[in-house]
Amino acid sequence: MERCLIIDGHNLLFRMFYGIPGTIKNSKGEDIKAVVGFVSGLIKYINKFSPNHAVVVFDSETSIASKCDVYEEYKSNRINYLDVPDNENPFTQLPYIFKVLDQLNIQYKEAQEYEADDYIASICHKYRAQYEIIVISTDQDFYQLVNDNIFLFNPCRKDGIMYTAERIYKKWGVLPSQIVEYKAIVGDKSDNINGIKGIGPKIAQKILSLGNINTVIEKDLLDDKLSNMLKEKLDLINRNIKLITMKKDIPIVNESFALRDKIKLNKKPMEIIKESGVY
Repeated sequence: MERCLIIDGHNLLFRMFYGIPGTIKNSKGEDIKAVVGFVSGLIKYINKFSPNHAVVVFDSETSIASKCDVYEEYKSNRINYLDVPDNENPFTQLPYIFKVLDQLNIQYKEAQEYEADDYIASICHKYRAQYEIIVISTDQDFYQLVNDNIFLFNPCRKDGIMYTAERIYKKWGVLPSQIVEYKAIVGDKSDNINGIKGIGPKIAQKILSLGNINTVIEKDLLDDKLSNMLKEKLDLINRNIKLITMKKDIPIVNESFALRDKIKLNKKPMEIIKESGVY
């Protein structure tokens, strides 16, 4: 079976921009450290996993609009980069990253109207039986996609961590298919989503060990206090489920994820960047 690598573009951009100290300037005196880090990471992952196909997916300015209609505070804890000076703004280096990806003939997408997460989920859903898929991101929301043929590689440590369904269960005490309801109950601070006060991970695990939330409520499988808490907060839970669940039905058209020419993996990142005209 062929392997497809899907890179969470903004996740990689931010990790490189904030993870590399100092600056790396091009011939125009512009900082390109995120570009250098991005290309280095990209080549590292392709060398590590030897995929037949690869695509990088980025958010766009309209990505979270539909979810903000559901909950206006969604991700409101994030920095507004419109108010940030260029030298502190990772997005100023994004056009250069696009230019390098064009040079490497690696397809990339800016997800319009939906989050990059939703676009990635839709790619996974469409090709789930055709490819072994590895998503590269530190975003734990991707746990919900993991199955026997879809994996999440978190590059946070030196060698990274490959998340399988078994590993997720060992870490969180729930299956990947239960991650959405788990987060809907306990909340997700990274996305500014509040959970149910008084219900933490252990209790959430206990609830979901009995079945999905609706089943647990309908069959009255909990003690009165906990059951009443769920019933009282059912609107909150359903809202959270809507926010956390990744869409899997976005049309994926004009795909061309196949890697060509081994993307010059024998060259160093700066050589590739110079060839693209960014340096």
